[in-house]
Amino acid sequence: MKSLLGNSRRPDVTFYKSGRIDITARVAHKLCLSEGDVIDVASDGMEYYLYVRTKGIYTEGKHEAQCWPTKKGSHNFRAHSVRLCHNVMCLSGAEEVARLPIGDFELRNGYPSVILIVRNNLSEDIANSQIPISYDKRD
Repeated sequence: MKSLLGNSRRPDVTFYKSGRIDITARVAHKLCLSEGDVIDVASDGMEYYLYVRTKGIYTEGKHEAQCWPTKKGSHNFRAHSVRLCHNVMCLSGAEEVARLPIGDFELRNGYPSVILIVRNNLSEDIANSQIPISYDKRD
């Protein structure tokens, strides 16, 4: 049996081939993002972390992966970094877009960060996804 809905989990962070990075309000709230903050992805050898590299109050001028609200009064943020998007897309195996969920909040080396689940690209083709037989109520 084929699932019509497929995976119903919504992505938290979206990386596009063009370098655009969309961050949901949920992630922005966990990281305490504000306009001008610079984000980055780091690894401890096992997991990847999305974190605020530099707070906006300490930055001067333009920076790569600098965040700003998508529109006035919005809690969703956007950043731009072709290098960061390319690296994350390589990690997730995506070609055009990587829609990724996040894990738990952690304080790593004094930086607020969230675990970026790079092996769970939510943009993959789910048209052929199968419903496990145990969920079939027609027994």
